[in-house]
Amino acid sequence: MAWSVLTWKILRIFQNRFLSGKVCVETHHSSYTKTLGNIMERKFHSAFTRQHIVNYINVTPYIYRYENQKWIDNFFETGEILISSFKQYSKYEDNQLGDKSEGSSINFGMTENNKTIVSVTSVGSDFFCFCTSTQLSKNLFDTFKRDSVFRIKDPINFLMQVELALPKISEVLFGNCIYLDKRSIVKNVASLDLEEMKNPDGQSLSMDKMMNRAFDIGGFEQLFLKKLIHQYQNEYRLLWKTDNEVSDPIIIKCPEARKFCERVEIK
Repeated sequence: MAWSVLTWKILRIFQNRFLSGKVCVETHHSSYTKTLGNIMERKFHSAFTRQHIVNYINVTPYIYRYENQKWIDNFFETGEILISSFKQYSKYEDNQLGDKSEGSSINFGMTENNKTIVSVTSVGSDFFCFCTSTQLSKNLFDTFKRDSVFRIKDPINFLMQVELALPKISEVLFGNCIYLDKRSIVKNVASLDLEEMKNPDGQSLSMDKMMNRAFDIGGFEQLFLKKLIHQYQNEYRLLWKTDNEVSDPIIIKCPEARKFCERVEIK
């Protein structure tokens, strides 16, 4: 199972690397550094405060990629697979395949002193994207205008193999899409102190600090937002963050990823 493989990798990577109650992260897979570090730090902390370890385990589902048969055959024969982008999805005229507002949202941060911070954001320009579904259904053939489908039975290892074939990946995100009536996230946040937002000169506001605060309001959830009318698609999204802007889809050769996939038929 995916979670047991991930747990084994965590224990292998971080064995004997504890320092002052925290984990010293040393791993080639930089995309997972923060995630794995947080998991292990949580376990290490629990061992000293509760006298026992509390395991938080997320079991990833089987996920399904709908595609035309010739491209699925090509993937299983050669290991070639197409990884798309937010910009590409925004180009589709068919709103079942794409969304012109993909990556954009208006978010509201409710502060402790009853103030509201509004941020208008556009995210995803530096992410590779691979969209799948947790649902295996004939109806989705018509929705996506595809004639076949394959199953990714181990999403974690599939993610890792694709990461190795993509250029300069710094973060990897994956999860179910969040379906809302409006592309808008509302959450409680700390009060905004404009003095803390200023540059070292104490006069002008730092755009970097302001942008970081705006992103904090929406968080990574912004990357998974979709309109409620698409909820029946049950999308499960795989994302790889890179150092550069991603405009066009890319075809990568990733034969090792095939081990974690299998053909399926819907009768």
